[in-house]
Amino acid sequence: MSFDVDTYQGETITPRYLMEFDYLPDAALQQKVNELTGNVSADIKIKIDSISLKYMDSGTGTIYFNTEYLLEAAKSAGEIKDFHEKLSSLLSEMANGLIVQCTAKLKAALPAWCLLKDERSAAQPVLAWMHWVFYVAAADHDDSNIKHIANSFISRLDDNGLTDASIIEGLHFYPSIGNSLVIYTDPGLVSNKHFGALEGMVGYLNCNWLAMSEMDKKLFYQINELSRNNHILKLKDLEIKYNLIHDTFEQITLFKSI
Repeated sequence: MSFDVDTYQGETITPRYLMEFDYLPDAALQQKVNELTGNVSADIKIKIDSISLKYMDSGTGTIYFNTEYLLEAAKSAGEIKDFHEKLSSLLSEMANGLIVQCTAKLKAALPAWCLLKDERSAAQPVLAWMHWVFYVAAADHDDSNIKHIANSFISRLDDNGLTDASIIEGLHFYPSIGNSLVIYTDPGLVSNKHFGALEGMVGYLNCNWLAMSEMDKKLFYQINELSRNNHILKLKDLEIKYNLIHDTFEQITLFKSI
């Protein structure tokens, strides 16, 4: 378990994730990725360095693909973004296969009482969305150059423009929806612990967002079903439905308290 959520200033009582699987890409997987990227661009290839899956105790998780670019020709930020948008749907199938495989191992390792149950569905876990974190090394420290790079990769969310959320010297972080951007002007930061902390924070927030979304849909479904059928349900069935709603409220309350 990891207890260091997003700072290095002390430990918290809330673990960032429940369990982690590290997957070392083999030649067959890399070949599959080469075929997928070849369908999108002849000039851009991706080398997968590592894959990891982290599971939260809320029933959600995140899969990390740590990759490097192998460019056959110079590409603009717009071309890189377009490449990823087209590649995301192709990578989803491969990601889902790894998620199903590792989730089966997790279920086998945990006692039954530890598993969250969804009374509506026994479907396999699937990827909800992808969030790309782009890393750009910049030799020019000039603010105008940094802002130009940021505006090339990340769309403006409001009239105030992009916000640099970094608190680290030599590193600029621009969070956004779907894509985030890291610009570093200090070469020593390439292997720095702050990169891992930043990625962990992005994954943590995405998992929390997904968990709340799923709880919200689940509660809406349960209340709506009860409202439609409470006049025909027997007392015992009504009690079961109420207990399901009560359990969902407890999950939401616990989640919010953490």
